[in-house]
Amino acid sequence: MPSFPLICNNERTSDWELFDQVRSRPIVRTPFENGAVQTRTRVTTSRWKFSVGANLMTTTLYNTLTAFFDANQGGAFDFIHPITGVTHEVRFSEDELPGAKPTGTGSNARWSISGIALEETAGSTVVTETTTTTTTT
Repeated sequence: MPSFPLICNNERTSDWELFDQVRSRPIVRTPFENGAVQTRTRVTTSRWKFSVGANLMTTTLYNTLTAFFDANQGGAFDFIHPITGVTHEVRFSEDELPGAKPTGTGSNARWSISGIALEETAGSTVVTETTTTTTTT
């Protein structure tokens, strides 16, 4: 399986100040005319969503990132958590990379990009049968 590139000076997958993670477990809500709401979880396990980025990437690293996106958009790949070192199976959450901001020109050019959205894929497709009904007054 391909691995997300080490876009921060070939050392890690994201600058720490541009990294964010959220634990997600979607639910389905079904409202009824009497005010009751039925809920159930959409999946059996929660999963991680990550936002990554890098400041001042070289043009070579920026080109590596865009080539990786082009080759792996729509498919799963490994992502090494930049802080814990744990490997997660993820996919790109969006259809495009966020805009990159250039600094400098020629061999001194550097690129900054943030908000690359990734979501964990493992365990995200099994539906659970748990339901809860509440009534509002």
